[in-house]
Amino acid sequence: MVDPVTIMAGLALVKKSVEGCKSAVDTCNDISELSGSLNQLFHHHSEAERHAAASKKRKAPSRLRQFLTQQTGSDEEDDLSVGAVAAEIIEKKKVDKAIWRLSLQVDQKWGPGTWGTIIDERNKRLRERAAADKLAKENALKKRAQDRIFWQKVLLELRNAVIVIIFGAVMVYFVMWAAQKGGTQ
Repeated sequence: MVDPVTIMAGLALVKKSVEGCKSAVDTCNDISELSGSLNQLFHHHSEAERHAAASKKRKAPSRLRQFLTQQTGSDEEDDLSVGAVAAEIIEKKKVDKAIWRLSLQVDQKWGPGTWGTIIDERNKRLRERAAADKLAKENALKKRAQDRIFWQKVLLELRNAVIVIIFGAVMVYFVMWAAQKGGTQ
């Protein structure tokens, strides 16, 4: 279970990224100048969605969460309380609305469909990256299997060489012993 405080912190990062993007849209001349801000926004948004930015230390609840837990009379420490869940949902909706406004601003500055094109291209690149990562993982597994087979063969041949050397040493010893026994009689 992911800590709702972590979710709220992630959503706060997304909101800051949206604000940065909005100010970048106003000042930039082409979409390439906006790319850094959009990268940051997409990164923070996916982190918030995946709850990957989990921090171990407990942060103070937001004012919205405090208000909602007070109004519902629920325990402020309970992450499953109505107030905590409501605060999380409302923050997510605020972030989604801010992103929607940003999309309108981008479309207004660079023409209708620009935001959709950006999102489509990003999704395409994410799919390509996932496919490349999957292929790399499969190749690494194949290489590991090939390495294991190689080292098994090396060890098998080493074992055979040791057996041949021991057999040869025993034969040399036997021949020398036989020569000594034959020469003494």
